[in-house]
Amino acid sequence: MNHSSSELRRDILSGKWVLLAPGRAHRPGETLFHRVPQPVSPARDCPFEASRLQKETPLLFLGSSERDWRILIIENKYPALRPGHTRIQNIPSKFYKVLHAEGYHHILITRDHKKNFSQLSTEDALLVFRAFQTHYQTLARHSSVRYVSFFQNKGIRGGATLYHPHFQILALPIVPSDVEESLLSSHSYFRLHKKCVYCSLLQREREEKKRVIYENERALVFAPFISRQPFEVRVFPKHHSPYFEDEKEDVLRDVSSALQFVLRRMKTRLFDPDYNFFLHSAPVYRKKAHASYHWHIEVVPRLTTAAGFELGTGIDVNVVDPDEAARVLRFRKKIKSLDPKAFNL
Repeated sequence: MNHSSSELRRDILSGKWVLLAPGRAHRPGETLFHRVPQPVSPARDCPFEASRLQKETPLLFLGSSERDWRILIIENKYPALRPGHTRIQNIPSKFYKVLHAEGYHHILITRDHKKNFSQLSTEDALLVFRAFQTHYQTLARHSSVRYVSFFQNKGIRGGATLYHPHFQILALPIVPSDVEESLLSSHSYFRLHKKCVYCSLLQREREEKKRVIYENERALVFAPFISRQPFEVRVFPKHHSPYFEDEKEDVLRDVSSALQFVLRRMKTRLFDPDYNFFLHSAPVYRKKAHASYHWHIEVVPRLTTAAGFELGTGIDVNVVDPDEAARVLRFRKKIKSLDPKAFNL
C-alpha cells in the first residue's frame, strides 16, 4: 500500500475494523521501537527457581524425576479463578448476568531462569507444548470447564510481573465472546463454502507469499492482512485441525519450531520487544459442533499503546503495513537502527 495513505480493513471473522496508517510511524516522539527494560531479578530471589519449588505439589512435571524436572506445572498462588461449582448468582436485575468466577489458574514453568521460549532447545520447546497438551486434556475432563486459555506474557509491556520465563493456563466456565464470534463466523463460512475459512486463508497466503515469514513441513507463519498491531503474526498448522488437545506430536514439533523461529526474528529485528503469545483452540465441550475451527497461535509484540481513539471506538490503529512487517521479519541481516526509516515504514 502507499505509505502516505491510510486504509480501513475489516476482519470477516471478528467483524472488527483496523485502521492501517503507516504514515503515523514517522510522528515526532513515536515510540515504536522504544523498550521498557525489565530488571533482571537474580535467580536466588526468584520464586520459580527449582530450589524454592521443592515444597510445591506439582500438577504435572516432565523430566527424569520430580526434583530434576525440565517443565513443571503448579497452581498459581494468586489465581484469577478457583475450582468449585459454577453457579449463577441471584442478582435482582434484568441488566446483568453474574457467575461465580470458578475454574483453574495454573502456571507452566521452564527450568532455566534466563532462557525464554525462543532460546530453548528444540526438544524443550516441544516439551512445553506436550506438557500443556497433557494438562489441557486433564482440565477438559472437568464438567464445568468450557474453554482453556494458554498464553505467555513477556516483559513489562507484555504484563509480566516475574522475570523467570513462565506460561499461564486458565480453564474457564464460559466461552469468551471473541472466541464465540470466531466460531460463529468459521461455521457460517463452512456452511456456505464447504471448507474451512482458515484453510482457505492459508492457501491464499501461500499463493501470494508476500506476508509469509516462515514455513516448514507442517506449519506456516505469516503477518495477517488485517493485523491489529505492528508486527503481529500468526502460526498455523498447515493441515485442518480444530483441537489443539488432539494434535499429533510431529505437528506440535513443527509448530513449536516455527514459533521459536519468529520469536528469534523479533528478538533480533525488533530489538527484543515485550510480547504476548496465546493459543486459540476450539472449546472443550460440544466438540462435534466446532469441527470448522482451526487452532493456531497469535503473537503480538507490545510496541504501541492504545489511546483515546482505540479505546473510544474499538478500532485498533496499526502503523506498520503487514507486508512490510513480514519483509522485516524475513530479512536475514540484523538491523542496527531504531529509526522507522530503516524499515521503509
